[in-house]
Amino acid sequence: MSKQFSKGQIDTIWLFVFFRFIVVCLVAIAMVILVKTYIVTEINIQETHALIFMYNILNEKNGLSYYDPTLERVYVGTIAVADFQNPDVLEERLNDRMNYGSHTLIAAQLTLFDAQGIVLGTAYYNREWYEPWIIVARTFWEGPGSTTAYFENKTVLLLEKDGTKKPGILQFSVVMPNS
Repeated sequence: MSKQFSKGQIDTIWLFVFFRFIVVCLVAIAMVILVKTYIVTEINIQETHALIFMYNILNEKNGLSYYDPTLERVYVGTIAVADFQNPDVLEERLNDRMNYGSHTLIAAQLTLFDAQGIVLGTAYYNREWYEPWIIVARTFWEGPGSTTAYFENKTVLLLEKDGTKKPGILQFSVVMPNS
């Protein structure tokens, strides 16, 4: 037994099929949009790299922290003020300590302040690249070919030549190219 459909019923069936097709297409498009918004296509580790650089330069032997050769101990967060009064020697030591080889990845300006905010000295890591990169970082251009600057203040102890210690602030200004 075959069932006969009238012209109006056939039109209604096609209308429901058409609406089902439209709903399925809209759901598929919504799913694609949801998946694309939650997929990470680019991982940016620049800030992490800058923080690791700051940690290494502040806390490691031959970095900024005072190293007592008789005890063979690094006093983390204790900075000899005399190092910043002779920045050329400090910069050479830092450039040797944090050597990236032929790849220039990072540059930094290190400024030491006492508790009243008076500048005690400034030193650079990778000075020849810091000046041009910080100028580019201060522009509003972003993306490849530009640079990004990261700033951080760390509370430190200042070690004077007479052995006294007082609080101070070490300001990091780290600049990196956006590749």
